[in-house]
Amino acid sequence: MDKANAITEILEAFKNFDGTYKKEQIDDAIELKEEITPYLVEILENVVADPDPYIQNENLKKTKTGQGIKAKKSSLMILLNTLLF
Repeated sequence: MDKANAITEILEAFKNFDGTYKKEQIDDAIELKEEITPYLVEILENVVADPDPYIQNENLKKTKTGQGIKAKKSSLMILLNTLLF
């Protein structure tokens, strides 16, 4: 698989919160750290510029397990911390 497709698959895996830790995608992202970082920064910039679509997104709200947007933020923060720091 080429890098562009791998990045697309990684980002898609984090698009909706399902309550699972996506170790394989985290590991893949680490391998593509330099290539994926601009995409992650762009996502953060979009959230900061216009948070309403993210707040209103039902896929980021509470799930059966009682987790919700905080857990989603945690998953993204794990990915970002792993890659950026």
